[in-house]
Amino acid sequence: MTLPVAQSPRIELYEDFDLALAEAHASEICHKSELEEHVKDFKYIIPGLFMLAATGGIALAHSGATGIVKERMDMMGEIADGMKIIGGMIKGQKPFDADQASSAAESIAKHAATMPKLFPEGTATGTSEALPAIWQDWDEFVRIAGDMEMRASELTAKAADATAVADIRNEFSQVAQTCSACHQSFRQKK
Repeated sequence: MTLPVAQSPRIELYEDFDLALAEAHASEICHKSELEEHVKDFKYIIPGLFMLAATGGIALAHSGATGIVKERMDMMGEIADGMKIIGGMIKGQKPFDADQASSAAESIAKHAATMPKLFPEGTATGTSEALPAIWQDWDEFVRIAGDMEMRASELTAKAADATAVADIRNEFSQVAQTCSACHQSFRQKK
């Protein structure tokens, strides 16, 4: 039985992130059971896609940024680059490479550890995408950054010993969820 993409509420959820990817994958699947199995894989990809969509305008956002605001925007760009490397492996766009995945995750963890230092109070002006909520709920912001560091460190270790992308899907999803949680609460909506 063929299940058209339009009838799948799970696929429709991905419109804001990467509808083309979802449709391309769904069009290759002919049977409902195959579609359902394939959609299960998306639960690991969607947090990463959300993070990538949220960081898609980095180049534009950086124009005019200076000082600590530019420094943190550059750091967020490097985190996004690491997520794209691993995300490409997760999505099957590039072959799994344990060393690359581990290195990218290690970079993410390193940046997460220094993230709070790049958000001194009073720097939510000009080109900054930071919301005042960061400083109003500083403890939560620091907690999320710490969670990101911990999750990225777990991904680093897991990737170093991984033999296949399936070995790191859950850990990647956990890192991506910390990105999403922080952006949802503390970053200006685009």
